[in-house]
Amino acid sequence: MGSGTLLITWTKIVCDKFERQRGLALAILLSGSGVVSTVSLLLLAGYVGTAEWQQGFFFLGILPLATLLVCFFAMAISNSSWNQPSSLLIDSAEPANDRDPKQLTGLSYRETLRNRQFWTIIVALILVVFVVVAMIINTVPMLVQKGLSQSDATLVFSAFGLALVAGRLAGGFFLDRFWGPLVAFFALVLPSIGCLIFLLGPPDISLMVMATVLVSVAAGAEFDILAYLVSKYFGLRSYATVFGTVSGTVALGSGTAPLLIGPLIDATGSYDGLLLICIGVAALGASLFLTLGPYPDFEVAVTRE
Repeated sequence: MGSGTLLITWTKIVCDKFERQRGLALAILLSGSGVVSTVSLLLLAGYVGTAEWQQGFFFLGILPLATLLVCFFAMAISNSSWNQPSSLLIDSAEPANDRDPKQLTGLSYRETLRNRQFWTIIVALILVVFVVVAMIINTVPMLVQKGLSQSDATLVFSAFGLALVAGRLAGGFFLDRFWGPLVAFFALVLPSIGCLIFLLGPPDISLMVMATVLVSVAAGAEFDILAYLVSKYFGLRSYATVFGTVSGTVALGSGTAPLLIGPLIDATGSYDGLLLICIGVAALGASLFLTLGPYPDFEVAVTRE
């Protein structure tokens, strides 16, 4: 339950505070989870398989306590300095959280549920995240079946974490400069290309690393793209509720991947059928983003009212 609130809480803060470079701000924020997960695994490795294994849980417990310090002290200091100009901040000199709620423009939650773009984003992301989840849980055994040793397959998959962070930062950088759905298409069609390489490529380590990187770049970019598009197409009026609904639905839909993929692999004894499905599903999901149309101008709508 705690992990389910993380994306909603922190992306809400960023979207409220940042406008001109919101994409980059979201990317930097969401890169933190990738960095910490990598570092924590390295730090916990010293406890695994030892008589002091329980000490690892004390280390894990410190991390959310450290987050409390950020919330109560660092963010309080940040809020007191909003009058300082910054190219990253919103045009208003006032903190977004201190503004009258009526000034938060955008659609209501009910209006969003009747919006075509809302359901298009959900379907598109379910398709892409389904492929990403499928590849995360099957890359190593698939590479072993292709002829790589277990150690080489694990080495190839180790590129996933670094490429995930790179994908998030690159996605945020381009979101601030180009039309969001176009960025989404180019970022989220990459798993289709990666699966094509897995299917047709020889068991060469460098080639398999390239395919893994293509999948992981999309895995890194998917949720900062989601947060950015939700804020742009539906505004900030009901951002937390809308983002929570979309991310929760996507997680539920893509979470069926192991249930559907396992029987397929067992029945065929090969990963080729899975790769063919993933190639088509990722390409379809990425293409749906191109149908979203231009961003609505909520400020103009408020002025006319």
